[in-house]
Amino acid sequence: SGEIDAPESVRNRLESLDLQAWARSRMLESALGQLFEVSRDAGVRVALIKGLATATRWYDRPAERWAYDLDVVVHPRDLAGVDDLVERLYPSHPLKGSIADLVRRRHLQSVDLGVAGMPVDLHLDPLKLELVWSRAPERYWDHLVELRLSDGLRIPVFDTNVSQFLHLMHLNKDHFRRLIGYADVFRGGTRADIDWNAVIDFAAGEGVAEHVLNTAQAVEDELQVDFSLPELHRSWRSDVWARSWPRESRLSGASQNVHRHRLFVIPLTAKGRAASAASGWLRRLWPPKVLLDYYYPHDPDGYLTKLFKVRLGWRRSRASALNHADDVAPRFPR
Repeated sequence: SGEIDAPESVRNRLESLDLQAWARSRMLESALGQLFEVSRDAGVRVALIKGLATATRWYDRPAERWAYDLDVVVHPRDLAGVDDLVERLYPSHPLKGSIADLVRRRHLQSVDLGVAGMPVDLHLDPLKLELVWSRAPERYWDHLVELRLSDGLRIPVFDTNVSQFLHLMHLNKDHFRRLIGYADVFRGGTRADIDWNAVIDFAAGEGVAEHVLNTAQAVEDELQVDFSLPELHRSWRSDVWARSWPRESRLSGASQNVHRHRLFVIPLTAKGRAASAASGWLRRLWPPKVLLDYYYPHDPDGYLTKLFKVRLGWRRSRASALNHADDVAPRFPR
């Protein structure tokens, strides 16, 4: 039957975790309902991506796929209204009034919020690769479908193919550390409505077709599954990717010694994105004062001194500017 005869203490622990996951899911759904109501009032279109959307669509029960926070992406045509949205959701946010300008100048791709006690990652770009932005963000919104949550709320999410593309990209951003990322790709890759050619074509539009295909094949190899992936001509980009993510470095969990600069391999090697990545690197080297103060809110030094210390690695705590909030756990600002 597939059941495991476990000791009573183990069964009790699993039952407790199951209840915790169910309760967490209900709390996230409640917060999501509030967020969508506020976004409608603000005239800002949003869609749910990743965690809760994946758990609800691709898994049978919350305990199979925990969702910690809400990942919500803003429609590119509504980015001008994001300051109003953030002020409605989180009036004390230190970046309020500056977010739309930071997005326009390509300095900020997401904002951490708290809604009804739940952490929210408000994505201002669906790709969120730091150095580069989505080439045509409106293209993602051509792939919307509706998802009905357990409380009856109907929300927009991206279809299976675009969701799978984002999961494959996120596996790189998570440094291949956790099995849950592999499980998400497996669930999406074995669905009846998956079209791998469409996934790769979508990735090609962002210049990362080889990166995505290599990531999918890494999941195949690790889980011993067959997605029947399409063939793709490989270039030097695949060699660089393979050297950046060797098999022995994967699935090492929190113990992995993460080199965040590995993430820059994707934008720097994406097809046709070198100039954009170089511009993004310069912006990263010289962030605006408001953003540096947000990342290091407790450092009293002036801009140049603070920047000099950061560049030399004399980093004080990069604690989130949300630490003072009573209704959300501190998050690392991105």
